This record gives sequence, C-alpha cells and structure tokens, in this order.
Amino acid sequence: MPFRPCHSYAFFPTCLALALTALPSLSQIVPVGKGSYTTTLPAGRKTPADSLNVPVDPQVTADFKQPVTTNEWWSSFLYKRVPNQHGNSGKSYPHPLTIRGAPTGLEMGYASIATRGMDWEWEFAGGTYEYPHIPDLTVGIEGLNVPISKTAGYSDWAVTADWTDGAKNLRATLAHGNPYAFFKITGGAAKIAFASAPTVWSEEGGILGVTVAGHNYGIFPPAGSAWTGTGNARSSTLNGKDYLSVGLLPDNLSTDEARKEALALFRAHAYAFVTKTRAAWAYDEKTALVTTTLTTETEAKEGTETRTMQALYRHQWLNYPFTTSRYTYASPRGTMKLMEGNVITTLIHFTGILPAFPDKGYDRATLQNHLNAENGYTIGDGDTYGVGKSMGRVAMLAPLADQVGNTALRTAFVDKLKAKLESWFTAQAGKTDKIFYYDKKWNILFGYPASFHSDDEVNDHHFHYGYFIMAAAAIAQFDPVWAQAQNWGGMVEMLIKDVANTDDADTRFPRLRNFDPYAGHSWAHGSEYYGRGNNQESSSEAMNFHTGLYLWGLHTNNKAMRDLAIYLYTTESAAVQQYWFDADKAVFPALYPNPCVGQVLGAGGAYWTFFGASANFIHGINFLPLTTGSTYLGWYPENIKKNIDYMYNNPYKYQGKTGTWDDVMWGTLAFADPAAALNRFGGFNAYAAFDGESKAHIYHMVMNLSALGTVQRRVQADVPSYAVFDKGAVRTYVAYNPDDAARTVKFSDGGTLTVQPHTTATLAGSAGPIGINGRIAPARSRPDLVMASGYEGIRLAVRGREAFAIFSPEGKRLWETASGTLPGPQAFARGIYWVQTQAGAGTLPAPQ
Repeated sequence: MPFRPCHSYAFFPTCLALALTALPSLSQIVPVGKGSYTTTLPAGRKTPADSLNVPVDPQVTADFKQPVTTNEWWSSFLYKRVPNQHGNSGKSYPHPLTIRGAPTGLEMGYASIATRGMDWEWEFAGGTYEYPHIPDLTVGIEGLNVPISKTAGYSDWAVTADWTDGAKNLRATLAHGNPYAFFKITGGAAKIAFASAPTVWSEEGGILGVTVAGHNYGIFPPAGSAWTGTGNARSSTLNGKDYLSVGLLPDNLSTDEARKEALALFRAHAYAFVTKTRAAWAYDEKTALVTTTLTTETEAKEGTETRTMQALYRHQWLNYPFTTSRYTYASPRGTMKLMEGNVITTLIHFTGILPAFPDKGYDRATLQNHLNAENGYTIGDGDTYGVGKSMGRVAMLAPLADQVGNTALRTAFVDKLKAKLESWFTAQAGKTDKIFYYDKKWNILFGYPASFHSDDEVNDHHFHYGYFIMAAAAIAQFDPVWAQAQNWGGMVEMLIKDVANTDDADTRFPRLRNFDPYAGHSWAHGSEYYGRGNNQESSSEAMNFHTGLYLWGLHTNNKAMRDLAIYLYTTESAAVQQYWFDADKAVFPALYPNPCVGQVLGAGGAYWTFFGASANFIHGINFLPLTTGSTYLGWYPENIKKNIDYMYNNPYKYQGKTGTWDDVMWGTLAFADPAAALNRFGGFNAYAAFDGESKAHIYHMVMNLSALGTVQRRVQADVPSYAVFDKGAVRTYVAYNPDDAARTVKFSDGGTLTVQPHTTATLAGSAGPIGINGRIAPARSRPDLVMASGYEGIRLAVRGREAFAIFSPEGKRLWETASGTLPGPQAFARGIYWVQTQAGAGTLPAPQ
C-alpha cells in the first residue's frame, strides 16, 4: 500500500468539539480559486506502481534536490516498473548512443543498421523497424555490483545516474544528442568491459581508440593515466583522478587516418563535461518566427575547452541556420549531423492557429440543424480520457454556434463545459470520482478515474489534460471572468503545469514533464520501461494539448503561456512531419514499407497501436482530434493523400475494415484534397461520428476547407491567430482579433486585413508570388543583415545599406547591389558565405 499521512491525537473529552471542527483539515483539500484538489489519495485509487501492481517510490539519491519527473527518454533510471529485472534501467536511447544500466555499470552501444523488429509484428500487424540496443562496452568500477541504480539529477534533456555499492560510486551523465558519456568514478579502479575483443587502433597518453562490433569509440581518461588488462577488459586508476569520458565516433571512418582524425577531434572536447542543459524560446509576433535556443553548460576537467559536441536530429538541422561538421550518425530519426558547440539555435515559422475556421462554404441552415442536434448531447462521467474527448467535442461546437449567431445555443454548450469542469475541479473529503489528487512524493497531479495507466504508469497526461484545457479555452473565449485565476482558471493552470511547467519557482511540478526539447516531441510513457525506450503513439493528441494551451493563453491574455504553446506546437509539428510521416522520405529505413508509424519508439517506429492493429486506428490516432490546430496536416498534401489511400487500400491481416473513424479520415483528407474529402463525405448523414467528433463540426470543417483550399504555410502574419489558404489562383487570408480594438493584420506576401475586436475576418485575393520562405529576423553578428531559415535553405537580405554583396568561400561574386534599390531577398543553398556591405554606393571588392 502507498504511504499515507498518519496523524495521532490524544484529546481529553472536553476537547472533543475542537477535534470535530478540525476534522475537515485532515482531508487535505487545497483550494485553488473556486476550485480545489486533494493531497489525500482517494480510496481505491492507484499511484505509480510496478508491473505487479505494487506501489513504488522514485529511485533518487540522497542529494537529489529537484521535483521528481517522469516521461523522459531516461525515466527508467528513476521509475522501476519491472521488478527483479533491469533494476538499473531499461534500454534507453539518447541517440546516437544506446544505453542500459547494468549492475556492473553503464552499457553503451550504437545501432547503425535497422532491423525488422519481431516477427509477430509483421504477421499480425504492419511491422516495426528498430535500431536496437546491443552493448558494445560497459563502463564501471572494479568489483561493482549494484542491483538498483538511481537518479542523482537531471536537466532539460540530460540525466545523471548513480550506482553506489558500499565505498564504490559511479555517476554517469548522458544527454540527448551528445555522443559522449561522462563519468565520475570513486572507490576503485575504472573498468571497461567490452562485449567482444576490441581492436585497439590508437593508444597514446592513456587515450584509447577502439573498434567493437564495427563501432569506433574514443576513451578519454585524465592525463597521465594508464590501462591494464588484455582481452575483453581494461582497468585504470585514472592517475588518481575521478573522471572519464567515452565518446562514440561518427560513421564512415574506414581508414586509420580517418579514425585518428576523428579521435583527435573528440579528444579536444572530451573533457568538457556536461553539467546542465536548458531550452529557451522566443516568438516574434511581427515576423511569426520561433527561435529556439538549446544551451549545454559544461565544466572543463582538463584544459580550457568548454565546448562539447552534439548530433542534431533531422528536424533540428533542417532549421539550423549555421553549418554542421561533415560527420554524421545513423539513427531511427534519420541522419544526425555533428556540430561543435554548446548552443543549438533553430528558426521555424509559426503558421498560426484560429479559434474556429471562418464563416465560409457551408449552408447555414444545414449547420444550424447539426448544431441543434448536438444540443441534446450529454458530456459523460467517464475517466479522464473519455470525459476529455467528450468535452473536446462540445468545445468545438461553441464557436460554431457563435458564428451562426445562435448565442443561446453557444451559452448552452459553454454551460455544459463549465458544469463538467467545475465538478472535476472541486475536491471533497471522501470523493473518489471526478477529482484531482496531487502526489507530493511523485510531484504529479492525477485525475480519477484514470485510464490507459495514467495513474500507475503516469501515461498520457498531455493527451488527457489537453482535452480539459481545450474545453476551458472555449469557456474563456466567451466568459473570461470564469477563466480568471481566482475563479476556475487556477485549476486549469494546475493541469497545464503538470504537463508543461516552466516556472522554476513552482517546485510542485518538474519542468516540461512530457515534452523533450531535444527530441522535438513529447513522450507518452511515464516509466520508459518498454524495452525500446520511451514511446509516443498519438502525435495529434500531443498537438491537441499545444493547441488547447495556445487558445487558453490567447483568450486569457497570458502571452507567456501563448508563446510556450507556440514553441511546443511549432517544434512538435516539425518533428511529427519527419518522424511520424517521413515527409521528406529520409527517415524510415528501406525495410519499412508503410507511409507512417502508429508509434514513435526510442528505438524506432511501429505500424500498430496499443489498442489494436487496424489501419484506421494506426492512421487515425495520428490525425484526431481534428481542430483548427490540425492545419499542419496539410503541409504535405501528397503525403496525407498517400496515407489515406494506403489505409483504405492496403489492409493487413487481422485488421478491421473501415467504417470506424471515417469522419476523422474525411476531415484529415480535407486538409490535403478538399474536393476529394467532400466527395467521400457525401450527404454528411450516413455515418457514425467518432466519439470525440460531431457531424456539426466535421461538416463545418470540410465545407470550409472546400471553399478555402489548402493551407499555405509559407505566408506568415504579424498576429498569431491567422491562417492562409490557396485554392487555384485565389489566396484567402484569415485572422482572428482577440483584442478590444480593431487591428490591421499584415501578411508577409503583402496582403493586409482589418479585423474588428473579438471577431474573425477573411479576405480573398490573388495568389501571387511568395518570395522568400517566410519572414525575416536579425542575423546574429550584423544588425543590418536579416536572415530566415526553412526547408529550402537560408534566406539573407539587407536593410540600411546601399552596397551589398555575397561571395562564395572561394571569393566568387554570387549576388550584389551597388546602390539604393535592392532587387529583394535572394535564396542560397546551405553553406558558408562571405557577406560585405557598405553605407555608400559603389562596387565592393571580394573579401580578403
């Protein structure tokens, strides 16, 4: 049984009345505005447990001083889900490394070739691709044998794991994307056990260059160290010091010269030990540009070099405005590119989110009839996921009723949402349903009844709570007083902080529990004990959380939350395109024939789901729920059409037939091919609506997109709530104004649109040339230069200078203007260029 607070009182009879009046405090109900939660576990409810249903404690060291976190790539170091197995950790995938905690230390490996996963996954489902963890070497201490390792500390994408065995202590720090593992070793000699006899091709000053199973590593002890031992093991006293790093060298080192050159590079950075990782973001409303800065802090153990090296995932280097090295790694997310330095900056444009699609394309009487039919819909009393989807359905309807001018119906929908949320946001002693419980030991806010192991495994909180937040945002749009913190908004923000806390002063919750800033997407599994690292199935429900958070921030005028949501949305959408849908056909290995994955795994991807292998489940779980935040599904129209056709025409054995979630498929297809979606949708009546969807909403969305066309993501606006659509030669601009005064919205292709307060406006015009790939932002080193980055490359322009020229690294003049009028921003391929400017007119010489 979990530990519960125990109180013992000894009262005389004369104090009985006082004792009775004090009883309510024992229930530990914590008020938050008009709402409340409990810190007493409701009867019969679960908290984190192992696979035998035995409650467990977080495994942290005595000097661990942070909020406990879950849902990380490394969580199995902290959360021991499987008893009597892998007490140190599960198989984890920081990439390019693969790791696992063993009793004798840290296993390290590298999977450079994809495998087919397990046979049953291909026989009964659509198959799996996997880059599995197979250890090449284990770093430990002579005689170390620790049954359970613990977590000593963590930061945004790094962890320090601890093995303590009497006088021996091993600590290993690992960071997502970092090819090194950094060790602190006390109480004995360092030991490296190789999985097979290594080939030692370099040994100089104690630094080893070795090849194991075809993978090259550099081993970097303190200066003056020596190694003893032969065969499959080496030991060192580390010259009396306590530090050691091991680096995975990059691919394609086929000669001794190439290996030694890479080893020298890795040696230069091997003693810059990672101490902290931190993500920061900024949204520039004028340019719609999201700048993400990932910073790694280090400590130089030897010398003065403090820069580490990091391997960038595909979604990062596609949007990285600087060059990387020539070195690469293989990974389940495609090629990773190595760079030297502690700061990774990416630039991605936010494509906007509207509260509702505009008043276009539909028959008003038909929509009104569908809305009237929804008036009788009752939000159920199920678990957090079921009731969440039910509220999400109603949340989509309130703006539509407002759009057709039916304020009474809009109020009815909003009132339904209020009643349901307020019942969940009110805790009472003895209450076990529709209640939130805060667990101080695990720093988690649990909702009961739970589902999909959101309680005993901490799964899917962003999926479940995203629907709650979406419902709250719909209320806030029409009743901002309800959303104030002193009313019900405080409880909404408790749910937000459980998933995506960014307030370091609020130690009730960890920072960004579900979102991995380096991976670029969220993780759904709480403990990460999965055998293939962590996983996330429903990328679209993660996007639903970000959309709900955005709308909440928009309607409560909380720009910090709005901008957090924009960062999460923009980053995860870039990752989803690459890792769930392989938009550029550069991620999935050749052995995997499917156009998407149902799940992204730490080790790879799978064409199945936890709840079934039917094709409509696999595709649909990465489409639903359809909202105004789903426009990213239209960024690659041909890819979405391929997914829909594949689902309908390529069934696998034992998969269900279509008929379930068809409206989700039609709605998704509308983002890519509105005419085809309209044709499939037919009369909008002869189908069963998905349980989180309604005929009113799907009708409104498909008809709108049929009128508007496909989303145009390369045109931005200087407000966050906007969208741009192209249909043939017609471009339609849409914007929503949440402010109390009218606003003129400017679009990056020259379009303008005046929007009245608290309304949505549209303007149709000619779909002219877009020019550069989006808006521009100041370059780092020159205030007169402006720069933007995107899938096609880097764009440069200039302001405030009369003469401007760009040269290749060899000094070849590529483009110039000699006086006043610039011909406009120009596009260049990725690379390094010379840029020369001067205040006066004239021809610039080549740079010296």
